[in-house]
Amino acid sequence: MISNKRIFTILIVIFLFITLYNNCYGLPTNNLSLSINNSDFNGYIVQFIEEPIVKYKNRFSLRISDFFLNEKIQNYKEKLLSIHKKAKEEILNILGIKDNNKFFFTEFFNIINGICIKSIDTRIIDKIKNLSYVKDVIPNFKVSISIDKSVPLIGADEIWTYHTKNGKSLTGNGVKIAIIDTGVNYNHPDLKDNYVGGFDFVNNDNDPMDDHGHGTHCAGIALGNGRSSEYKNIGVAPMASLYAYKVIRNNGTGEVSHLINAFEMAIDDEIDIISLSLGNNGKYANPDSVLSEAADNAVDAGIVIVAAAGNNGEAGPISSPGCARKVICVGATDFYDNIASFSSRGPVNLSNGSYLIKPDIVAPGVQINSCDLYNGYSIFSGTSMSTPHVAGAVALILQNNPDLAPEEVMVLLKENAVDLGIDKNISGSGRINISASIKIDSEIIIKSPFQVLEGSKFNVIVKNNSNISIKAFFFMLTPSQFPKFKYGDTVEFTAPNIFSSYKSFIKSKIIILNLKKHIFKNIEIIITNK
Repeated sequence: MISNKRIFTILIVIFLFITLYNNCYGLPTNNLSLSINNSDFNGYIVQFIEEPIVKYKNRFSLRISDFFLNEKIQNYKEKLLSIHKKAKEEILNILGIKDNNKFFFTEFFNIINGICIKSIDTRIIDKIKNLSYVKDVIPNFKVSISIDKSVPLIGADEIWTYHTKNGKSLTGNGVKIAIIDTGVNYNHPDLKDNYVGGFDFVNNDNDPMDDHGHGTHCAGIALGNGRSSEYKNIGVAPMASLYAYKVIRNNGTGEVSHLINAFEMAIDDEIDIISLSLGNNGKYANPDSVLSEAADNAVDAGIVIVAAAGNNGEAGPISSPGCARKVICVGATDFYDNIASFSSRGPVNLSNGSYLIKPDIVAPGVQINSCDLYNGYSIFSGTSMSTPHVAGAVALILQNNPDLAPEEVMVLLKENAVDLGIDKNISGSGRINISASIKIDSEIIIKSPFQVLEGSKFNVIVKNNSNISIKAFFFMLTPSQFPKFKYGDTVEFTAPNIFSSYKSFIKSKIIILNLKKHIFKNIEIIITNK
């Protein structure tokens, strides 16, 4: 472990006090929301025919040079900007408005190509739709997801119904999560039963009480038990143990030295997971910075670190320590699996000229309702909110299989994520899917005749309440006979010729199921003679 003296020397060299503000990656709802004049929607989105940048970019081969691709994208964005300018002028002309400062809310270029306008007379909408470059005019419906929606979206509530080998529900029980942030309101009804302890590195005492709100909100997402909401706003791992390390002041600033101290205390406290909804966007936002190095070292010590990508949007960069090589970097999606406009994009450039694909994964981070400073709930958006979703998911995974190494946890999350079909430097491997990431021992019931005669036909039916395709193969069958079928399907096979002295094969050797990526409970295999 690096000595405190050496750490101090390094920090002096790189300017000890690095500001981490704007690096608490939560955006209050009132900073994002539009003024609501209608109970169902607020204004309209004018969508243009020209495709957004993401679709345009995906039309190019990955083999073309980055320089050429970036130049093409920049030229295309200038084209979109000219369309937006023309549209604004013509829409204002249609409405007879000269002052446009308060009429247009925002513009979209990446996920959709369009602009958001204030509410207008519905009779005007058709005139706007008739503009040659307009694809549609859509009501700007209010979208608000809270934990009671985001937790089922990633499959956590399904996992709570499963049990470990020792009979405990998979709710994060026994797994330690450290929220390194502004502290935590450990008196909140949703958190006080989970709270174990912590430290305030800002004031150098044992009381990590939150005086900002950001850390409490993140803690509620990861492991809140939902008591204050009558168990509506339940966190991802509601029985996990909570540790709070306060490294950010109430004005949103902190130092990298506090973070490194928190990492070291986490090792001493045998923390399983660190949730980091903060970082640095400046010159130290690279995988070789002291903060990234410290995070990687903590991972090597056995801690899974989950960190926010940042709220820098398309411009990036991925923040440190999210950009670190061994840290699970999390971007943000909305309830419909769209990438949030504020979610930072990769890749992360390395000193040798290569790059890392970041973020690693994405999770819900738009309009998330969670615990606040005053024992109630507040809605925030940001990659700060996405990060504790993943931290809670890791708690469920580790409770089920505590022997997994941090790198194995990352692989599990990435391999089983929901592919969003877009650039990996925007979405990583996809949106987190806990139910596909956890492997559960299944009870397999085989119902079959005592024997199946050599060379005879037999049927196999696999029953379960799922429609997920599975693979099944039979002892000593050729690869061409390895079928893929769904539960309830009937598949016909011919019993193989095993040895001349055997005229049957025992049922225990008949079926092997590939259970690698799915959860199966109480599988019933019915084998019948044809």
